[in-house]
Amino acid sequence: MPSDFETFDTKSNYSKKKKNSKRRSSNFSNSSNNSDFITMFYDLFNSVNYKVAILLFFLGVILFSDIFIESFLINISGAVDGDTPTSKGTTIQLVLQTFGYIIFDLLVSGGII
Repeated sequence: MPSDFETFDTKSNYSKKKKNSKRRSSNFSNSSNNSDFITMFYDLFNSVNYKVAILLFFLGVILFSDIFIESFLINISGAVDGDTPTSKGTTIQLVLQTFGYIIFDLLVSGGII
C-alpha cells in the first residue's frame, strides 16, 4: 500500500500553485475593483512621474529663493516690496513654475530626460 507521500503528484500541485500565484499578482495590479486602499495606493505610486516631481521641486527651490528674488524679480517694477515678493512677484514665480512643469513633462515624456 503506497503512503500519502508517494501518491502526491508534485508536478500538478506545483502548476496549480503557480497558476494561483499568477492570478493573485495580476489581480493586485489590474483589479477591476479599485475600491481597495492597497490597490489604490499601488496604482497611485505607479502613476507618479518621479523625474518631473524631483525637477519641479528643484525649480521651486530656485524660483522661491532669495537669490532669484534679489537678482530677477527686483528688476520688474512692483514685483518686490523690500525683500519679499508682492502679489505680482508671486504670480510671476508661479507662472514660471507652471511653464517649467510643462517643459519638464514634455522632456520626460519625450524620453529626452
